Amino acid sequence: MPPGYRIRAATPGDVPALGTIETRASELYDGLVPEEIALDNVPARALLDACQNGRLFVAESADGAVVGFALLLLLDDGSAHLEELDVLPEHGRRGVGRALIEASCDAVRAHGYPTLTLSTYRDVPFNAPYYARVGFRTLEAHEITPALARVVEIERKKGLDRAPRVLMRRAL
Repeated sequence: MPPGYRIRAATPGDVPALGTIETRASELYDGLVPEEIALDNVPARALLDACQNGRLFVAESADGAVVGFALLLLLDDGSAHLEELDVLPEHGRRGVGRALIEASCDAVRAHGYPTLTLSTYRDVPFNAPYYARVGFRTLEAHEITPALARVVEIERKKGLDRAPRVLMRRAL
């Protein structure tokens, strides 16, 4: 855990701050991905649902401000997927994102899930290369389950081009 931060399960009171965190974190993608993709925030209803179902974690700074979050999906095949990870840029590069990933891994492991997957940009330095450093590996085409294929289809409908993206998995 980085000094001065703590990770905890989100509460409904945290949800209003998460849209701002997501929008601010999207600033890091300027010039790397289409703006409309970077600004596609998770709806508040989905965040509230995740909060009530133990699938949303927040990073809190020493002053009690929420500065990041991790959103988990439980796919219909019984697998867990990291749908979103965002940290305010001014709190980046301090281990906050990694602490959110570890909390997410601990939570899904505690519920009996053997792996955590995610979908991310292949060549953005703070995406696939970062996730590889924290234990995720890129999936081969034959490893993509029907549930992950549905995640890919949802992303495609949102406008995410599959070419620059990869699916990754971390064994727990």
